Amino acid sequence: LQHRWDRLENGASLDDFTPDERIETMLTRRYAMRGARSIVRRLYDLMATSSIYASSPMDRWLRDTETMSQQVMGQDKIAQSAGAYLTGGTPQYPTALGIVA
Repeated sequence: LQHRWDRLENGASLDDFTPDERIETMLTRRYAMRGARSIVRRLYDLMATSSIYASSPMDRWLRDTETMSQQVMGQDKIAQSAGAYLTGGTPQYPTALGIVA
């Protein structure tokens, strides 16, 4: 992923990426979203009732990561759509993958 980041920093856009690179980027994004949600859920549980007090940001973080993960890019649908494309099928969400069907 570093090489794509470097390209973006040097003025490239997503249009400069191949469909496979775009799909890999979307799958990495999904993994990051799910990972963040998992970490926040775990911290929320570890903090117990102190998670819900106004002085704690945990309640907000939990809502934010849950909301973020409800978008199509955080769902299993995006992985299924990527799998369909990579195996020669028709992806259900080509726009979310950043490819043209």
